[in-house]
Amino acid sequence: MLEGAIAGLTAGGAYAVLGLCLTLMYRLGRVVNLAQAAIGVIGVYTMSVLVDGGVPYAVAVLIGLAGSALA
Repeated sequence: MLEGAIAGLTAGGAYAVLGLCLTLMYRLGRVVNLAQAAIGVIGVYTMSVLVDGGVPYAVAVLIGLAGSALA
């Protein structure tokens, strides 16, 4: 049960940060900008493809982060 609560807090924290970023961007520019989510998806997709290809998880995460940064 504790593991489920911790996993829920992790996912909830990620959603909260994304919501906070979207709210801040809307307040600054008065336009809803979903490009942040798209850039995040690029990194997650890159990481997922690499992990499925046999690359170790930690290395795939770093490459996924670099892919998002390059985008």
